[in-house]
Amino acid sequence: MCQVSLTGHQPITIASVYLSPDKPLVESDVKSLLAMSNSVILAGDLNAKHPHWNSRVSNRHGIQLDLMTSLPSLGFDVIAPATPTRFAVRMTNDIADVLDIAILKGVTLVLRSIETLPELDSDHRPVLIQLGPDPQLALPTKVVTDWRRLDELLQTVDAPTLSDIPDRIDTVEAAVTAANGLTSHIKSLINECSREVPIRPHERMDLPDDLKALIRRKNAAIRAHD
Repeated sequence: MCQVSLTGHQPITIASVYLSPDKPLVESDVKSLLAMSNSVILAGDLNAKHPHWNSRVSNRHGIQLDLMTSLPSLGFDVIAPATPTRFAVRMTNDIADVLDIAILKGVTLVLRSIETLPELDSDHRPVLIQLGPDPQLALPTKVVTDWRRLDELLQTVDAPTLSDIPDRIDTVEAAVTAANGLTSHIKSLINECSREVPIRPHERMDLPDDLKALIRRKNAAIRAHD
């Protein structure tokens, strides 16, 4: 079991699970596992077959798990690849089928793909799940500028755009050309010292300490006046 922290999403608890075909699938056990955190992914072989997640047939575990998906108190989804995850062992009557599945609760990421990988070290194939943010729900961004570095660069006067500006300007045309050159130089330096970053929740908490102190004093004055 592990917990993964992602930008723009609450931490996700991921657990590898296995249920023997001889053991019962107990609703309270599933509920306890899903209660580990607000966002949970349970992945593994639950020996739960059902056509709703691409198995050829249904078995007892699969029917029970499928019924649990409709319970609001659990609130989870089952995903699985379209191709078999377990292949028959030689000299048995088993048929290749989907046994390895994933249960997702509270995960708002978009399922990009889920597929089996052609690795045959055992009778079970690995399953690769790719999740990502919804492009329509992308975090807003802002541009931050390193003003200290910009100040240092502005003090450098050996830039090619500045060397083209004459020391003496006698005409309007020359003044316009010089102004355009200086503006272009400043813009290029600002771009060099700036980068785009996502806007984090509670951005106000990142205000400078002196500004937060002013806000506290203002709020205190308002309370005293009331």
